[in-house]
Amino acid sequence: MVPKAISLTLVNHSKENLQRELLQELYKPDVLEDLLKESELVVARRKEVVGMVQALNKAEECVLFPYSLRCVRMGDTYFNRIVAGV
Repeated sequence: MVPKAISLTLVNHSKENLQRELLQELYKPDVLEDLLKESELVVARRKEVVGMVQALNKAEECVLFPYSLRCVRMGDTYFNRIVAGV
């Protein structure tokens, strides 16, 4: 039984030391900036998806309330912009 207790103590000690070293390395100011920086592709894709969500929300509103002033005013021009990606 003693070897298991010794092994457990060694494993826990090693785990704590390794975790401490990794966190120190992770939270260095110069490294933290690089880790949190998003790629340009992710930023562009997010903008694209936000635009799509807005267009879909407006389209849903026009489907649910087709005679609202907002949908009647938009007419075909609005949906042409959606299709064209503008």
